[in-house]
Amino acid sequence: MDGKVLAYLSGYKGFGRSFNRSVLANDERLHQDYKDALNNGSLPCNRQQIITVGDKGVGKTSTLKYLQGEVCDPSEEPKATEGIEITQCETSEQKSDWVACRDDGSPSSADDPTLSAAWCVCDNIDSFEGILQRKEKDRESTNDSSDQPQNRPMKDTACDGINGAKQAFRWICRSAVTEMQMAGSAIVLFIIACCYFLFDFGVLCWLGLIMCHAFFLKSDFNSAYRFVIPIVFQIIVVEATIRATKFTSGLGVSRPEDRVWAFVVATVLYSGVCGISTCFGLLCGLGCRSGVAIALCIMTPTSKSSMSFDKEVLVLAIGNLCGPLLVRFGMKFVQHMTRSLKEAAASFTVVICIAFTWTGYSGNPYVPVFLLGVFMGFGNAYGVLKGRETVAVKKLMPPYVLKKAFGFVVGIIMGHLIGWRLMFFSETSTACSMFLSTLAAFGFLTYDLLVAQKVVQLEKNAIPITIFRKFLMDSATGDNPVSYKLQLWDNAGGNVYQTMQQFFRPAEAVYLVVFNLEDARKDEKEQHQRLRQWLFSLKAHSERIAKNEKMPESPEPNTLVFIVGTHRDSVTREFIDRFAAQIYESLYTDFCSMLALNDDKGPLYVVENSKPMDKDGLHLQKSVTTMAKKTSHMTEHFPIRNLRILNKIRNRQASCPLPWIISTFDLLQTLEEENLSLEDFHEVLSSLHRTGDVIYREDDEILKGYVVIRPQELMDRLKAIVRIPPRESRSRNLADDWLELETKGIASRNLIQAIAGSVETILAFLRLMEAYNLLIPAYSGTTHQEQCTESCQCLQSGQLPDYCILPSHLPDFTGDEATFWVPSEDDEVYYFDFAHVSPDPIFHRLLAKCCCGRDNHNHLFKTRGRFRYEAADLYAIQLRKVSHSQNTIQVTIQRSAVNNQRSLQVLQHLQKLLEEIRLVDFSGLSYSCGPICSDCSSDDFLMVLRVCGHDEEFPITQIKSFMSHGKNHEVSITPQLMVTCGRRRRRTSSSNSSQGGK
Repeated sequence: MDGKVLAYLSGYKGFGRSFNRSVLANDERLHQDYKDALNNGSLPCNRQQIITVGDKGVGKTSTLKYLQGEVCDPSEEPKATEGIEITQCETSEQKSDWVACRDDGSPSSADDPTLSAAWCVCDNIDSFEGILQRKEKDRESTNDSSDQPQNRPMKDTACDGINGAKQAFRWICRSAVTEMQMAGSAIVLFIIACCYFLFDFGVLCWLGLIMCHAFFLKSDFNSAYRFVIPIVFQIIVVEATIRATKFTSGLGVSRPEDRVWAFVVATVLYSGVCGISTCFGLLCGLGCRSGVAIALCIMTPTSKSSMSFDKEVLVLAIGNLCGPLLVRFGMKFVQHMTRSLKEAAASFTVVICIAFTWTGYSGNPYVPVFLLGVFMGFGNAYGVLKGRETVAVKKLMPPYVLKKAFGFVVGIIMGHLIGWRLMFFSETSTACSMFLSTLAAFGFLTYDLLVAQKVVQLEKNAIPITIFRKFLMDSATGDNPVSYKLQLWDNAGGNVYQTMQQFFRPAEAVYLVVFNLEDARKDEKEQHQRLRQWLFSLKAHSERIAKNEKMPESPEPNTLVFIVGTHRDSVTREFIDRFAAQIYESLYTDFCSMLALNDDKGPLYVVENSKPMDKDGLHLQKSVTTMAKKTSHMTEHFPIRNLRILNKIRNRQASCPLPWIISTFDLLQTLEEENLSLEDFHEVLSSLHRTGDVIYREDDEILKGYVVIRPQELMDRLKAIVRIPPRESRSRNLADDWLELETKGIASRNLIQAIAGSVETILAFLRLMEAYNLLIPAYSGTTHQEQCTESCQCLQSGQLPDYCILPSHLPDFTGDEATFWVPSEDDEVYYFDFAHVSPDPIFHRLLAKCCCGRDNHNHLFKTRGRFRYEAADLYAIQLRKVSHSQNTIQVTIQRSAVNNQRSLQVLQHLQKLLEEIRLVDFSGLSYSCGPICSDCSSDDFLMVLRVCGHDEEFPITQIKSFMSHGKNHEVSITPQLMVTCGRRRRRTSSSNSSQGGK
């Protein structure tokens, strides 16, 4: 549509933008913006991972099902989750329910780049403050081409100061020029109507269309069509008004004694013509313009008297043209004060009525006629805006034929109201007039069919006109139609969770820490400690990121945690309130940046999963989606191009022998037509990894060579090898292999091949598990030294290991301590203290990193392991849980006979391995490392004297002194480890004094 006409017709509150399909089909700039958005557009991220964590059997699975609207039957035995189950759901601001995505392979609406690009374009059209325009970021790029017509009206910003006033003045002048241009064509139409009259409505319309298109809107026939038809409608109303004026004036002359009766009749007639003018505008706003035009084409006035071109007609026409100007420039300011379209229109209606009544007694006959024309034009413009508002608010998208049929029927009725009849039943109709009118009606019908055909053709060419129309309505009403994709990760808890967590536990996610309220009632202290441990564990994964590049000093957390208590009805409301207050007081200080607060209940949310969703469940569901949208991850802009690439990857991989994993080399070849640079390629994969759509680790030398396209299939394969099935369900040909994994933690090649499948799948699968330190490949045909240095090369070269060791499945140590480690007074003992965080998953990965071919696998157990460092020095690591608040890894090093330099090298080596694990998956984890003071330690507390940690490198000084718990301690590193405690000194001094006294 022509930019000047669109600029004039645009109203306020966003309802000035037409949603008609013909306008959208002819809006070439909109089409180009859409194509650009597919490649370069972006929207706030609409994807989030929701992960449940908690102890086994507390109701994690039922909580996720409950939030999806399912009801868990309390009489049925709850089925425990095996491994990790991923459910993909969609929600939106318009529909808050969590609806599961279809599993037929088709992309969901949240994955559809077409919808995202369409909303990116429509959202860039301002739907507030009245006048639609591209947003501020595009205005600078269009300033250089100001001589070209733009099909986006200027955004109406607040006029601040002199610059704002100048901008507003220029805009008013441009609109006035456009008004005069269109007024010229309108005046010509009035002259034609006065000379030729309205015997053939269709002929008058087509003459006006040809003239307007040829002289005023040369580049846009659709603009001429949409402008001329309402003008002719107004001419019809003006003619009806002239007849009403003649009737009322004749009534006053014939009965001068009854002026009250004449005034009542005039008021009714004038109100009727103003109402008809408003109805014509309303029908145009609703999109029924062509239906009404076809109806009036086959109708003719009952009276054939021509409309004389006198002063009264001229004044009425001028007033009619001033009505839209009143809406355009006057009513808008009233609307800013009233904040209501209805109130603004009612205010102007009252003012015009008062002025019309007052001027009726002024003696000047043209003033009331002028005001009547203003009233008619005002009502017509208001009707157009009200129609567009109704379409936008009610989301009216009826079938095309139904809308035109409705306009046709209403047009017939309105034609009868103004004194017109169907020409087929009129005695004055001639064959020529009937032929011309029928031809004109078919012309309108043909034009509509051509527009419909163009819309269909554009839809086939991937220009979604129907979606544009719907999204423009949403933009006008301030609604957000974008669907949000929620990936619900339900884990089994226990050992399976601890083993697989690094695959799915991202820093940018929403976590539901689930616990059983009934268990909390039985042991409140224990539940407090468990919640604290889970929160510290999540905090270890959490990272703090800057809001933007300009404000790096103001980081904010990217992890959101909800504490959810299940089995609400099993405890009293008093207990819930008291327990909520307790955890609020005890947990808020340490985790205030992560916790999602629930009004007066602090961080506690409660649900009853055995009943249909009630207000507590709806509140939790709404809180999760609402607060998640405010996280830094969700406010970042997500490139639309990534969705197109994601769908292309999935479609390509579905036909491959490995449907869940692909190498980055093959993937880059698949995306060759995208013309991605290597940097862009890694950026796209990293972005999709952050949203949980793929698994890609650029920070790992092995993992960055693969992309897991379908995380659920990887989880299923991991579950198959990590979760040992019950003995009665094992196949007999694999029974020995499962037994060896169960008792020794060794997975044979036969077992791995049965789980993973083809050789290509096995290699990719093993390399992923090895990169995550989930297994240790073993090659029995090589020497210890070769195995130490060549194991990774063997996997990379395609050689399968003879067997693999799974640290998480190693047996518990049940033998004699002397068989594992012969203690000595010269042994040096250090502790890595992780405080509340359970180091079990870290310890298993540390076992895998420490193990090498030189080590004896018989010295590996679930909670301890003995190793050699550089084929000489022995050391052992062991899990030791001192208390809920102190979880440690004990390191025992066999001291060298010469000095302890080798011992320090072992400790430095272990800290380096721990840092590798921490930086990859536990970036927020803090720990301390050092020896203990035996005098200050007890059974439930170890006084670890910190010599290094997560934020401090291993010391290079020989002696380190510090105060701990008010006591002076000194730690000597070389030539041997020695701890000196202030308590020991005092004891020694007091004993010497007592001896001297004697």
